[in-house]
Parts: sequence; structure tokens; C-alpha cells
Amino acid sequence: MVEERQYVVGDFVVPVDLPRTFVCFVTNVHDIGVEDDQLLELEPLDGPWPLGTQLVRMDTMVRLATTLEVGRSLEESSDRAEHLRRPPAAARLPHAAYEQIQPSPGVA
Repeated sequence: MVEERQYVVGDFVVPVDLPRTFVCFVTNVHDIGVEDDQLLELEPLDGPWPLGTQLVRMDTMVRLATTLEVGRSLEESSDRAEHLRRPPAAARLPHAAYEQIQPSPGVA
């Protein structure tokens, strides 16, 4: 069952129309219509989307994320962000070490 509530920026929610649980951070809320309807802009913490992806859902298409879901997703997103920020191994080597692993000119 879908919860009906007023969401605010900073809430962690889960879109109910996706095939598995993806926790998202509410980045913007737009009140629409004469009822209490809201259009939510969401930033997924993990999943198949590139960093910076924004999803848009009506408030009736999300539910609040549980504490366990938020903790797991924050851990995964932290690992993912660290992996994306980390330069390739060769770029982290000191210059002298990099020269040592390069083949000498003319050596096959």
C-alpha cells in the first residue's frame, strides 16, 4: 500500500514502480493541484543511473525508506562515489615507479 503524506526536501523515499528497492533523496518538492498532491524530484543513492541523475515521481508513487534501507544505500553510494573519484592505479603511482614498469624503447 502506498503511504499518503506530505514529503519534504531531505526525506529518503523508495519509488514503488521500480523492479527493486532504490533509495532516493528528495531534492525538491512541488505542490500541485487543489489537493495535497506533490511532484517530487529525487536523487537515487544507488542503482543503474549515472551520478547526478534526477528522477521525478508523484508522491503517491513513493514510500518512505526504512532506516535499514537508507543505511545500506548510503554505504553503497559512498563506495560507488569513492570508486568513481579514485584515479586509475597507474595514475596513483609515483612518477619513478611508473617509469620502472614502462618497457624500454626497442624492447619487444
